[in-house]
Amino acid sequence: MGKMVKMKKFPKSRNFFLLTFSIFHASCMFYSMAGSIPPHINSIAIPLVENQTAEFAMAETVTDNLVSSFTKENILRVTDVKRADSVLNGIIMKVNDGPYTYSKEEAVTEYRFTVSMKLEWLDVAKDEVLLTKQYSGWGAYGLSGDI
Repeated sequence: MGKMVKMKKFPKSRNFFLLTFSIFHASCMFYSMAGSIPPHINSIAIPLVENQTAEFAMAETVTDNLVSSFTKENILRVTDVKRADSVLNGIIMKVNDGPYTYSKEEAVTEYRFTVSMKLEWLDVAKDEVLLTKQYSGWGAYGLSGDI
């Protein structure tokens, strides 16, 4: 009979990191955009982010967080692509998840989760790119989920 292998459980703190990552980068985007929004742009569509990684449900989580952030900041009205003056497209390009800290016994106590993504903001009326930027962020989470 084979040896049982205990699978690493991804705690809620990892999801919290994704939420924080999305909000932080959306906030940076707001800062970049706020002084440079063309007067004819009053709305934004945020389609499902493209996920080029094997991380399950990452695109949905990041997209939901971006929509929530834009809605909360109320800089541009969030709407669907057909009615939007502008569109924010995103691509999750890379995700790394590996050991970060160890105990005295050399057991992993925390993991480091890194996300890299590209955002592109398009002006629909003029059919031009207003902003293209790559973002990267990381967070640490413990096996117990309390970090």
